[in-house]
Amino acid sequence: MPIWGYPPHLIRLSSGAVLCSYGHRRDPWSIRAVLSYDDGQTWDTEHIITVYAFDGPCDMGYPVSLEVNPGHILTAYYCNLKQATGEPEPAYLENAGGILYTRWTLK
Repeated sequence: MPIWGYPPHLIRLSSGAVLCSYGHRRDPWSIRAVLSYDDGQTWDTEHIITVYAFDGPCDMGYPVSLEVNPGHILTAYYCNLKQATGEPEPAYLENAGGILYTRWTLK
């Protein structure tokens, strides 16, 4: 695929397009998505969607997307909260990880 990122998660949207969401684990660190209109033969890399952008390098990724209504997407993903915020955490949260989500709309 002409997309850099991992791991991918694919769903077929109500429009028939295939949505691939993935973690982009290099600058700019982000959760991204891209569409295919021909069952994954080609991908619209001219219109890569940034679902969520992080402030810098962190342990994150593993997105899963769901179309909650036509054109309305919910993407859940993992993020190490300590690394994402850059703020010190209490010892019991030293390796704190969490599930974050973003609701967004296809344009």
